[in-house]
Formats: sequence, C-alpha cells, structure tokens
Amino acid sequence: MMSGKAQILIVDDCDDARGLLSLYVEKAGHTPIPASNGNDALEIISRQDIALVLMDLTMPEMGGFELLRKMRAKKRLIELPILMVTSISETAGFVRALHLGANDYVTKPVNMKVLVARISSQLSRRTAYNNLDELKDELLQELGKRKEIEDRTREFCTTATNITRRLLAQQTEAITACMNFDKGNQAEIQRAIATSIRHIENIENDSRALGFTMASDFGSRVKRNFLEAEANAPNIDDATVDRLVRIVAEFRTLLQSVAPEDLAFYNAVLLGGEDQSDEKDGIAC
Repeated sequence: MMSGKAQILIVDDCDDARGLLSLYVEKAGHTPIPASNGNDALEIISRQDIALVLMDLTMPEMGGFELLRKMRAKKRLIELPILMVTSISETAGFVRALHLGANDYVTKPVNMKVLVARISSQLSRRTAYNNLDELKDELLQELGKRKEIEDRTREFCTTATNITRRLLAQQTEAITACMNFDKGNQAEIQRAIATSIRHIENIENDSRALGFTMASDFGSRVKRNFLEAEANAPNIDDATVDRLVRIVAEFRTLLQSVAPEDLAFYNAVLLGGEDQSDEKDGIAC
C-alpha cells in the first residue's frame, strides 16, 4: 500500500532511462527528481527531503558503488531506501551493492509493476519507522511524570510490537518465496540465495536496532545456513532447499512471538534507562 506522495531521486546518466523511470514514478503517484550523475545526486539528498533513490549501477565518473557508499555515509538504511537498477548480467554487481547498503534492486528492462511494488514496500517500511519516532517524541513532550510515560509507552510498545511482527515476518515470507527456484539454473540459484541473505540481514539489522536480541542472534544463524548454501550452489539439492525452508519457517514463528518486554528500546530508548532485555538461549538451526 502506498504511503502518500513522495520525492524519489532517479540517478542515471542515460536520458532515456531516466525519463522512463520518471514516467513510472509519476504513474505511481510520486514526484521524480532526476539526476544525471553522482555529484548532483549527493547535493540533492543534502538539501531536499528525498524518500527513496533509484540508482543505476553502471555510470561514468562516479559509479554506482561509490555513490552508494557516499549516500550510506549520510543516510541509514531506514532513513533513505536505495533501489539499484541492474541488468541480469550484473549478478555479482548487485550482490556487492546489497552488501554495501542497497535495500533492494530492479532488473533491466524495468517492469513497471515490479518497480512500483518494490517502491511501495520500501516507502511503507520507512513510514512505519518514522511514525514510531514521531510517537516517541509526542510521548516525551506531553508526559511529565514517569508513571504517565510508562503507561503510554506500554500502549505505544504494543503498537510497535505489532508493526515489528508484521515487518519481520513479511521478510521471512519473501525468503520462502525466493526458494521456489529452478535447481538446474545456477544464475537463478545465486540470485535467489543472495536475495534471501539480503532479507535475513534486514531482519538482523531491524531486530538489533529494536533490541530484540533473540531474533538478531537467530537471524545470524539462519544467515550462516544460507551462506553455506550459496558457497555450495552448484551442488544444491532438494534436501538442502527443504532444510532452508524449514529453518525460515522456524524463524517466522519466532518473529511472530515478539512481545513488548523483549524489546530493549522499551526501556533504553523510550524511558531513558539501561538495556534490561533478557537474552534467550538454546535456539539452533
């Protein structure tokens, strides 16, 4: 679901590609902000409220990787979603881009429905976190007594927990969808596993930011299984795929059981206290 009209920066040195992406962005109800090179793009994000970036991977002068690093030095993943625009032949390139901080990617030729869906997903995620920050600020401004803050914070934390459950569980659903690949197609296997690893890393980062230690630790273990599968992609078999799908299903069950008392930000961020979240052991993949 779209989260209102947003300014979307489109970085591409090709006029035709920039124009086509701008058209797609306008049709999706957003405002395209064009940039033909990396320097212009960096200047734009420093002075305008850019909600999302569509960036070509291959550009002269300042390439996509360098620009991605510089943007990430200014804006965190959740503050500024970045979608790389790549060709199918750039598998290694977009895997590298994901490791450098890209949120997602679309392949050329760009499919409008896919592009709009991925823009919508990233904007919704960004809006959810922004809403949490606004609610936190309102609580701290309006409530002067600690007891009142604690009561309101519990309500807020329940809302945050529900959002957390949905966002994190959606990532595991996306991972499961990725596993329906043709095991005879090595390029498809590599793309599927690389995409799954990106989703897992998003879950790890989100869980860590929220202080949900158990999910973050479990996510690291899930990622190790996928990294092993990635390393052995040429020999992947049905048993390996079934094991990965089972692990992801267990991960989804864990994420859906998140409770407010598991989130360290409840005490550390909202109440200004120390992290008193309990770590839970005994989880194995």
